[in-house]
Amino acid sequence: MRPVVRALVGLSVAVFSGACATARPERTAATSTRPSEVETKCGGCHATQSAEWDESMHHASFSSPDFQASYREEPLPFCVGCHAPRKADLGMAEGAARGIDCASCHPHADEHDRAARVSHAAARDTAPHEVRDCASCHELTSPGSGTFLQSTVSEHRASSARDVPCASCHMPQHERGKHDHRFRVSRDARFLSHAIALRDVRREPEGVVLTLASVGVGHCYPTGDIFRELFVRAWIETEDGHVVGDVEVALHRDWDAHRRAFGKEHAPIEVGDTRLCNEDRLVRIPGTMAQRVPLVVRVIVDYRRGFEARGGNLAVFESLRIADWQRSLPAKNP
Repeated sequence: MRPVVRALVGLSVAVFSGACATARPERTAATSTRPSEVETKCGGCHATQSAEWDESMHHASFSSPDFQASYREEPLPFCVGCHAPRKADLGMAEGAARGIDCASCHPHADEHDRAARVSHAAARDTAPHEVRDCASCHELTSPGSGTFLQSTVSEHRASSARDVPCASCHMPQHERGKHDHRFRVSRDARFLSHAIALRDVRREPEGVVLTLASVGVGHCYPTGDIFRELFVRAWIETEDGHVVGDVEVALHRDWDAHRRAFGKEHAPIEVGDTRLCNEDRLVRIPGTMAQRVPLVVRVIVDYRRGFEARGGNLAVFESLRIADWQRSLPAKNP
């Protein structure tokens, strides 16, 4: 079990700029006037999947306000490789408009299409089935160094769910047995709320200790890019509503606070990791009246995204409320 996390955990995610940011890559609005191959080719046989993809996070991987906010701050060329992977084939405008499309994830999509025109039986399966199929964009290091900016695949490999394919959670099956292509998990507050639990609330001489844990998650929580956190606010009240103790804790990967250029000698440095991984996380709420009177404990958890952190402050552009718990503690004799 990890040590107790006391008071506010400072957020100091490394912000990367410097030499790489000076050479700004071409950026074109993610718009397109001609039908995409998803509509004209894949959608002919896979209309449901095509419609789901159209409203998915993969489709909006380049055009989404979240990514654009981050990209304006750090317009690094390597970001385009994952967020507009078809740029090399289609050009920047079309690649940005499609984001991560069918051919980005389904190998040999053209061969599949040609075979399907002859016989559906001849069209071999092109769907990614292995965790490694997701690794190209969900396990990556910063350019010029071995520092992992995303380590989701490694986290999955170290978890008890290592044999469960990513699609089992991130692409749940419909009643028809087909996988959902909307990839809504990380924007679904209800789904995210099921992934965290308040295991225990107990008194101690100096206050109240909470035990938080992830539930059914095959990687650390939150995972993905470095600009995410679970923000926990907890406080102790007497029965008449008087607050006698409170705490705020940010659960995230913690980085050095300096702006650094990408490079072996100036790589971002991870200085801590307080996320919910394979162990419970303890959070202490200090409170001088904890032992003498009945208490009410409130715990609120927000899933937050931001594009920059300096001086312990995350510039948040999205926050989802995923937990709001209340627990009663009877009086305890001193």
